Amino acid sequence: MKHQQVYDGLANMISAGISLKAALHTSVAKGSGAVHNAVIAVANAIESGSTLAAAIAKHPRVFPRFDTAVIEVAEMSGRLPEALHALAKWYGLKLRIWHILQSGFAYPVIVLHAGAFLLPLPLLFQGRALVDYLFAVFSTLFYLYLPVGVIVVIFKLTRGNNPFRRVLDSALLMVPLLGKALLNLAFGRYCFGFLMLYQCGIPMEKTAGFAAGLTGNAAVSAMLEGGVQSVRRGLPVSKGFSPAVPLDFKALWITGETTGRLEETLEKLYEDRMEVGQHYLRQFARWLPRVIYAVFVFVLLHSMISRFTNILQIP
Repeated sequence: MKHQQVYDGLANMISAGISLKAALHTSVAKGSGAVHNAVIAVANAIESGSTLAAAIAKHPRVFPRFDTAVIEVAEMSGRLPEALHALAKWYGLKLRIWHILQSGFAYPVIVLHAGAFLLPLPLLFQGRALVDYLFAVFSTLFYLYLPVGVIVVIFKLTRGNNPFRRVLDSALLMVPLLGKALLNLAFGRYCFGFLMLYQCGIPMEKTAGFAAGLTGNAAVSAMLEGGVQSVRRGLPVSKGFSPAVPLDFKALWITGETTGRLEETLEKLYEDRMEVGQHYLRQFARWLPRVIYAVFVFVLLHSMISRFTNILQIP
């Protein structure tokens, strides 16, 4: 059972007139896993008189703070079905981005592993033992996995608004093609999150704050978090954007604010940024294997020239 299924099912049933208690029990009739178990506990808490927000807040490992905050405001405003639909769409977006990243990196990863096995092949033609070849293969894989492992550990240790996380995210944005992909996907997430919260009737200050934390990139969040202070001063959100925010993005946002068509503008910005992000990710996936091929050819030629030179030096 996934968050998207739970929220979407609950929203549909509540909109159809089914009580929250009955909707929860119906949603857990089938399924398994951590989300399923948490929903069962939430259903029991609802029977005891708890609100939905208070019930899911007891399971922070399954339901993030963001979910709790959105549902809490929605319960007070009487727009729970709309909020649940929005959360379902949010988790659908996260899953979509994950699939985009998976499809973009699958081929380069395969090429990297193929290169690890192909690059040491000249050792076998030089009469070296199989053990030497395997050692070279695993040494290459070690140097491939080491930086990935370090990055994963850093991401785990620097969750939230952490200076080290911001430095790492800024560095990723500087990687050719990949940086542009991550930048546009981050702005797309921001627009989608902002639109979702805005349509649920969340106060503008909270909407700006939550949306800035949904980008998935600390460096991009820092560019947008000034919108909260801007709203507190009675100014439009865009007045708080950092100068580092792309001019075309900021200009279109301001147009939506001044014309009173912010929802339509957010939808357009979201669609445009996601499309551009996917384009750059596909380009990165195309060029990374070519770079690997070039390195492979260079190493192979260097090995052949070295072997030929050694043969010529034999008296």
